[in-house]
Amino acid sequence: MIFGRIIQSISKSRWAILAIVLLGLCFRLYGLASESLWLDEGLSVQTARHHDIATVLDHVYEMSANPPGHYIALHYWIRLFGTSEFSVRLLSAICSTICIGLTYLIGRRLLGHRSALLAALLVSLSKYELYFAQEARTYALWSMFTLLSMYFFLRLLEKRSLWFYLAYLLSSAVMLYCHPYAPLIIVAQNVFVLLWWILVPGPKFLLPIHWIPLQLLVVASYSFWMRQILHRINQIQQTGLVLLTPSIWDLPGVAKAFAGDSTVFGLLFLLLAIFALFWARQKGSYESAVSLRFLGRLGEPLNVQRTFALMFLAVWILVLILIPWFVSQVSTPIFSSRYMIACSIAFFLLVSHGILMIPWPKLRVTIAAVSIASCLITTLPTYWQVNKEQWRQVATYIETNAQSGDLLLFYAYYCRPNIYAYYSTRTDLNMAGFLEQANHHDVNDQSLQQLQEITAGYERVWLILSHARNTEGPILETLLNWFTVVDHQPYYDVEIYEFKRLPPKASQ
Repeated sequence: MIFGRIIQSISKSRWAILAIVLLGLCFRLYGLASESLWLDEGLSVQTARHHDIATVLDHVYEMSANPPGHYIALHYWIRLFGTSEFSVRLLSAICSTICIGLTYLIGRRLLGHRSALLAALLVSLSKYELYFAQEARTYALWSMFTLLSMYFFLRLLEKRSLWFYLAYLLSSAVMLYCHPYAPLIIVAQNVFVLLWWILVPGPKFLLPIHWIPLQLLVVASYSFWMRQILHRINQIQQTGLVLLTPSIWDLPGVAKAFAGDSTVFGLLFLLLAIFALFWARQKGSYESAVSLRFLGRLGEPLNVQRTFALMFLAVWILVLILIPWFVSQVSTPIFSSRYMIACSIAFFLLVSHGILMIPWPKLRVTIAAVSIASCLITTLPTYWQVNKEQWRQVATYIETNAQSGDLLLFYAYYCRPNIYAYYSTRTDLNMAGFLEQANHHDVNDQSLQQLQEITAGYERVWLILSHARNTEGPILETLLNWFTVVDHQPYYDVEIYEFKRLPPKASQ
């Protein structure tokens, strides 16, 4: 089959992975600044743009639930490239592009050249990966250091090398300071090492006498932040997060998220991953010359090598998904598909391996084409859709139409310093937040009385609603006692109400 021979020829080219990485970079750079920053991105920028790193760390320690890794990186990035929307997102775009290459390196060692190449292509086109590549948050940076940690972890299993020990220690330590979920990666590695020690006979390069001290060093590197993590866990248990308790259907729902929020393609990807784990493991061919050298050197048969390669990916995925799910059942919900980015690469590797292990050539090519097309179908519309809060448009509209001395009233209050201030240029407007001192979602008769005090003396008030958690109704009703609505502008996840004070008799 001519098409099959062409694909095989391309896959053998040493330039294929470079072409895929460049393709992914183009997808990540295109439209990078087309959308406004949203609240969490604004928080990242406002934290990182402090003049000195000590102030950044103080702010993170006091206010953020995330470790300081991304804030530190963004702080120095901003000093070099500025605070434009393109600049602050460029760091994530570059990290995400590096992840494409790391996907190939890890996949080639585990599953072979062709599976790694196809996985890298899926990652480069993925809507899920693209979203975080174009967001000034920690996810792309965390994913990159997760892959580095996993890569050097695999190398440690193959060869006892001081360079690999140091590279693993450094990448793992940095990874731990990128996201609260990062320790789960270390858990996954230790689960796999334990299974490897138990199930694989014969001599091994990585012995307990080497591995345990290395893990103690990794834990020690995290000790600087561990106290803060425990403090944040206590706070979260008391106040909660904006997350719901996940159901059993949220587990396969992660595959839907990885597939660009498409139920059909998510089901296809999930079936391919399961096929790779349970059927292709026994029936498929195995063509990697470098795959799992730590097993190959022991003379293990190819089906054993394949089993442990797939088990490694399965442990990686299941630890990242199941532990947060079970914690969410018994405590404060912490399960979110956006936090699964650290295991998305393992999922795409399983999907690609499942595709290439299909024994019927025509069906294999068809499924591969459908999988690639699914990424394009879900990804391309994001370039002309609105996906993020439109704070740039909100600030432009208000500052174009507001009169000097008007009051801008923000609910939730933290939107003002963390994102509106990024776009605000006028200094003749008064700003206030509702429920700044109390629980910012405790809207009741007592707290609503503050609105009269806040708005006293103003003829015109602009109410900016975002992250209100469906509590805006009582606020609007209360303001209508003294004001009338003269304008309403709905934007994506942000609403503007312009109020004008009623004449004295009408407001009584």
